[in-house]
Amino acid sequence: GTCEELVEMQVLVELCDGIEETTVPQIHIVPNPSSGIFEVILEGQTTSQVEFNVLDMSGRIVHSTGRIHGAARTSIDLQPFGRGTYLLEMVVGNSRSYHHLMVMP
Repeated sequence: GTCEELVEMQVLVELCDGIEETTVPQIHIVPNPSSGIFEVILEGQTTSQVEFNVLDMSGRIVHSTGRIHGAARTSIDLQPFGRGTYLLEMVVGNSRSYHHLMVMP
């Protein structure tokens, strides 16, 4: 005997147009490590707003720039929070990237 099975499947495909691509700019953080004041330099152009959040090692946001549009340089002052390692989160559209910041005496 032969065993034959027929399976029918309906596939729904939604066509999307106008998907917005987000270009995440490269960044340079200088100086790093520092005594607490960092200059964040964006390289390249982005049409999206950029937001920077600084998190301590417990994940708590200790500093936020809010949304910035068109700024090529941003200064971040972590002196009030003391020495240690922090995480800089860069948010551009739906994309996020993370960079370490070191505050030393």
